[in-house]
Amino acid sequence: MCSVPLKDFSDLKKHFRQIHQCVGYVPCCNNRYNKRTLYVDHLRLHKDPDFFKCTICNKQLASRNNYQNHMDAIHPDAESLLYPCKLCPRKFAKQYILDYHVKSSHTRTRNFICKICNKGFINSAVLKQHEKAVHLNTYDSVCEVCGKCLKTAQNLLSHMEAIHNSEPRPEEQCKICLKWLKNARCVRKHMILHRDQASGLEFKCPQCGMEKSTRHALSAHIRYHHSDKVFTCTMCTKEFKNPRSLKEHESSHTGTHLYTCCFCPKTFRSHGNMHKHKVNNHSNEWVRSRTQPNEITKTLLNIMEPNEEQS
Repeated sequence: MCSVPLKDFSDLKKHFRQIHQCVGYVPCCNNRYNKRTLYVDHLRLHKDPDFFKCTICNKQLASRNNYQNHMDAIHPDAESLLYPCKLCPRKFAKQYILDYHVKSSHTRTRNFICKICNKGFINSAVLKQHEKAVHLNTYDSVCEVCGKCLKTAQNLLSHMEAIHNSEPRPEEQCKICLKWLKNARCVRKHMILHRDQASGLEFKCPQCGMEKSTRHALSAHIRYHHSDKVFTCTMCTKEFKNPRSLKEHESSHTGTHLYTCCFCPKTFRSHGNMHKHKVNNHSNEWVRSRTQPNEITKTLLNIMEPNEEQS
């Protein structure tokens, strides 16, 4: 607004109140910061982009408040889960997180309606995320390694962790079914299945009424049976319901084998055929791979085989 030199943030706020009759702020990176702590946090990110990075899931946060909210919502300590939901087995670290959970998971009211598909959402922020991810089809991030386009910066981080991270890392174990999964993100997605199954609820399709035992199964059903989105082969114009089916079909044109059995050198064009091969020809190894950690995990976590422990 003006170029008057000021000594500190307090003088700045006072100057704005007296001269400009508004709340004082400091502009930076197309944002306005009206609190000193928020501005300091932003400057820290200029010096070190990883300053507020979550050490558990590697998500980048913008301030100490965002970091704390993230830890309370996504990675709470067991002792801090003092707010149980009365409608399902879940517990939360803060009252506002419980309130949001009840509103998003147990309330039928959806006042924010998508103008394109008429789907309802609990607030405008979730509606905007839906429009951007589903209808606008915008990609904000590009992987510098393989060139894959991703819709959010968080998706890019997850992609880098899953695909391009060569550093050996241990798997994560589900505490309910003891299954070993690739990382903490996979465990969080896996836990949704357990919560859905424990709730005893049936998730009904709003279009045909079919009931599914988990939200994941319902989403897959809606995408396959009620979505107008198709993926077309550029070589023969055949259409498919999902990108994996298209990719596997295209391999029949190119002769490329997309999958390799992890127990033998045999290759496949279809993921389903590979899975059937592992179950039929490597049943013992396949069962063991789903119930026991891999060799890297055993080495990093110093896990012994059951027969080693007995001897």
